[in-house]
Amino acid sequence: MTHLAPTLRREFRLDGLGCRATVLVIGGSGFVGSTIVRAASIHPELRAISCGRRQNHMLDALGVESRLCDAADPEQLVRAFRDVTYVVNCVKGSARTMIAATRNICAAARKAGVRRIVHISSMAVYGDSEGIVRETSTLLPTSSYGRAKLQCEAIVAEFVASGGDAIVLRPGCVYGPAGQQWVGRTIRWLQAGRLGNLGELGTGYCNLTFGDDLARATIAALAANALPARTFNVACSQ
Repeated sequence: MTHLAPTLRREFRLDGLGCRATVLVIGGSGFVGSTIVRAASIHPELRAISCGRRQNHMLDALGVESRLCDAADPEQLVRAFRDVTYVVNCVKGSARTMIAATRNICAAARKAGVRRIVHISSMAVYGDSEGIVRETSTLLPTSSYGRAKLQCEAIVAEFVASGGDAIVLRPGCVYGPAGQQWVGRTIRWLQAGRLGNLGELGTGYCNLTFGDDLARATIAALAANALPARTFNVACSQ
C-alpha cells in the first residue's frame, strides 16, 4: 500500500478538471513508474493506467488497468493513448531507448490530443555539480545517461515549442521500498562484502529523492495552472 493514500486525498486537487481524468504512465511496470501509478490510482480525480512492455503483477493485484505497449513503436503508442488526458514518461533503458521513446511519445501525444506530458528527467543533466543546484544552473552531463536525459529534454522542448504542453521533473537518486538501484542492490552488495571498505568514499552528500515524493510532484504537475516554469528539480528537503 502506498504511503501517499491519506496525503493525496487531503491535499491535491487538480485544477481545471470537471470530471475524472485518465493518466497513462509509460514505463509503469518499473520502480518509479509503478510508484506514480499507485499514487495516481488512489487520487479521487484520476484514473491511472500502467503502460509498458510487461505486466506488473503488483499493480494487477490492486486492480490497476494495464496496456501492453512498446514505446519504440509509434503506432502502438497512438493506440495506447486512446481516451487519455495526461501522459507520464518514465521510460528507462539505454540512451537510444530513452531518446527514441521520448520522441515517439511526443509525436503520439500530438496525434492523440493529450492535454499534458509530465516527463521524468534526472539531475544527471547537471553532471558533477555540487552545492545548491537550481533549474537554471549550467547543464553539463558527464555520463551517457545524463547526456541522453538532456537530449530527451530537448525533444520535449520542441514538443512545447510546436504547441504541446509538458512539464519536466528532474529528480535526484530515487529510492524507496522495492527500489533496487539505490537500496536493494546496494544492501545485497554490502551484505555479500562485494563493496569492501569504502573508507572516505562511503561518506558525503547525495541528492536523494524519495519515490513517494516524486509521485506527489508528478500528480501536482499534471494539471497545475499558472506554473512559473516548465522544469523543476525534485529532491528531499533537509
